[in-house]
Amino acid sequence: MFSKPIVSFIGKLPMPKVFRNGLKKLPEPNISKISEHTILVGKKSQVSSLMKSLKLVDIPYVIIDIDADRVRSLQNEGISAVYGHAQYASVLEHASIKDANNMLLSVGETSENASIIETAKSLNPNINIIVRTKFIEDLDHLYKVGADYVIPIEFETALEMFSKTLSHYLVPHEEIEKTLGLIRSEGYKALRIESNIKTKSEIHIPDFEISSLIIHKNSVAFNKSIKELDLRNKTGITILAVKKQDEIITNPKADTILEDGDTIYTLGNHFNTSCINEIFKHT
Repeated sequence: MFSKPIVSFIGKLPMPKVFRNGLKKLPEPNISKISEHTILVGKKSQVSSLMKSLKLVDIPYVIIDIDADRVRSLQNEGISAVYGHAQYASVLEHASIKDANNMLLSVGETSENASIIETAKSLNPNINIIVRTKFIEDLDHLYKVGADYVIPIEFETALEMFSKTLSHYLVPHEEIEKTLGLIRSEGYKALRIESNIKTKSEIHIPDFEISSLIIHKNSVAFNKSIKELDLRNKTGITILAVKKQDEIITNPKADTILEDGDTIYTLGNHFNTSCINEIFKHT
């Protein structure tokens, strides 16, 4: 038994908010009849950005979140939102998964992403799932469980650094966007192809690097065309762009001649990048 002074002291302590206000009823789904929509699952900051983008192009969406207070807040704003974890079929069904076209997934942990993908695909095999993951090495597993498109944060971080570097050299914004678009196209294509290669040994997805190299008169690449160099076949390197004086040529043609002072921007793994450095090394 507690003595009266102790009980009296405890009674004067500030009570947690949940006890002062009482337990709230969990929010019920507020989904009316909806179809051909996109389901958003992820952290608040990422989902908020996607919401704005989808709203601009009039694409209907439903948000799934494990934060009850956030779901209530969204519902009060008239936004379709479901409380619960997206790895459970019942939660996905409340979000009308069988009638959805897309799912944009970004919960952070690979195991969670994989579990959600498997459940979603079991309910709607035709849904297009785009997932954001931390590491390039997650790609193979996520594609295996059914993801249609995987965006590794590592790769996007490299692109952002590359973008900032080009900005520092006063490259026009339009040219930067063109170059980044090409890099994404080539880079994700390369990553996806690599992830689909089946071998007897464990599949390894190499880290991709974006590199820039300057052509000099005594370089073996000087006064040669991209076709003559044949870097893709010899080293696995892709030339994404060539800078000639103040002009950046994205997706350069095979007959583009590399001249003294030109800068080439390449995409490849660390080993391949080392190879091309040797090929272009001047004495």
